[in-house]
Amino acid sequence: MKSEYKKSLKLFSNRCFDGKVNKCLCYLTRNHSFYRYTLYKCYLKSKVSIVRPFKILYSYLYQRKSLKINVQINCDSILEGFYFHHNNVVINKRSIIGKNLDCFGNNCIGGKNDHAPILGDNIIMGYGSMIIGNVRIANNVVIGAGAIVTKDVLTEGATVVGVNRVL
Repeated sequence: MKSEYKKSLKLFSNRCFDGKVNKCLCYLTRNHSFYRYTLYKCYLKSKVSIVRPFKILYSYLYQRKSLKINVQINCDSILEGFYFHHNNVVINKRSIIGKNLDCFGNNCIGGKNDHAPILGDNIIMGYGSMIIGNVRIANNVVIGAGAIVTKDVLTEGATVVGVNRVL
């Protein structure tokens, strides 16, 4: 589990800072990249920590940082490459998310009770798009800005726009 944590954090760090921006500079300028990085780091550490006081500490830090940039990630099954570009991202606890999910802000992935979405690999969600309910989405799908997905999208490489309209 620790190696997965380090690998996931390294990938997130590389995508967050693009190798060009120094972490200290991001911290001093209050750049959201730094907050995204520390938020994700606290989230992962709260899941990995075995010692109870550390688990509580990292859970507390995660809650504080998530309120600061308005992001709620409660999902336990996010694979590597998850990245959100802007704030206001909400992910249901029971969602299953594949590799390389890009959220461009103001996104919602969720449903009621046990009805949570299952997302494939390499999905791009445009600004304001939502995935609601017991939905399965194939690999390499692009969900346009403002799109609302409430039905399965099983075609690989599809583009979804509007309300359940697949191109």
